[in-house]
Amino acid sequence: MSDHQGVRRRKSRPSDDDSIDSDDSEYKDIVDDIQKDRVVDEIPNDTRWSQIKTESKRWGETSSIHGFPHVAQANAGSTIAFWLFILLLSTAGLVYLFTVTLKQYFSYAKTVNIKVGLQEFPFPSITLCNINPYKLSAIQGIPELEALLSIYESAGDGTF
Repeated sequence: MSDHQGVRRRKSRPSDDDSIDSDDSEYKDIVDDIQKDRVVDEIPNDTRWSQIKTESKRWGETSSIHGFPHVAQANAGSTIAFWLFILLLSTAGLVYLFTVTLKQYFSYAKTVNIKVGLQEFPFPSITLCNINPYKLSAIQGIPELEALLSIYESAGDGTF
């Protein structure tokens, strides 16, 4: 408890000369003094500006927004100015890019590009490759294969 003039002190324990039938006004006065001390203790000694500064610093140190913890934890004025400049520059960039993007989106621009090219392309080179493993000269010497070939040719002509 703080030392105030005219404040009564509580007795740590009742003395033997106190009777149960004693006057309740003394106890009421003690209770009133305790309540007054609580009210005085609850009033902070800080000014409103220092409270705002303390709470802002506490918020900035625990903030997850990029840059604010750097400003709140800085001790030198030049460091605080540097981080505030970076924050303001970043915020200005964000606002600029956001407005440009919104303007572009709400302009509903349609872009259609059609190119018709009538260019002459060189004809591709053609390579003929004989991948047939059977040679006609080898078949002509075997009578069974000659018979099979003649049946195949007649089936292709429709004279079968």
